[in-house]
Amino acid sequence: MHESEWAVRANSLRLTFDAFCKTHERAWIGIARARLRDEATALDAVERMKHRLWQHWGRLLREKIPAFHAWALVKEEIGASLAERTVAGGQLPPQGPVPDWVVLMRRAAERAQHLAEAPGSHEELYAAVGGLSERRHDVLVLRYLLGLPDSVIAEYLDTTEANVRSTARQALDRLSLALRGRRGGQ
Repeated sequence: MHESEWAVRANSLRLTFDAFCKTHERAWIGIARARLRDEATALDAVERMKHRLWQHWGRLLREKIPAFHAWALVKEEIGASLAERTVAGGQLPPQGPVPDWVVLMRRAAERAQHLAEAPGSHEELYAAVGGLSERRHDVLVLRYLLGLPDSVIAEYLDTTEANVRSTARQALDRLSLALRGRRGGQ
């Protein structure tokens, strides 16, 4: 291969990488924000993930579902950020105004008729969502917070659209039970 062919190949890899990131970055940042609850930490985790993604980009392009592999990388970086926070003795950011994700999650749950609008802090909702399995948590964030279609969620999680719908239903059911339990079974 001539030097100019190498340059063209490198440029095309970079273009596909940039397009891939532009397509999926909203979901990566969304899940990082939901788990880490801190904008700077979430953005840092996503940047570290993108750096790792670029290092393996040529191989990743040969994978059947590149979005699934990228999703695994972002989850690893989120886990690393949570571990760093724990080791450093860090706490969650202090309670402030109701975050956008809480408003959206409540709207989604109400639409699904699984949760009634009830008084309670967004910290209770966050704790209930945090108590879900990782897969259920991811489906709720991707579906109701980010508004992604089930087909895209299925690609990220390497599953079927039917499984995404089932997981969303299960997550809302468990969320409803958890919140009723926190509010004394009301």
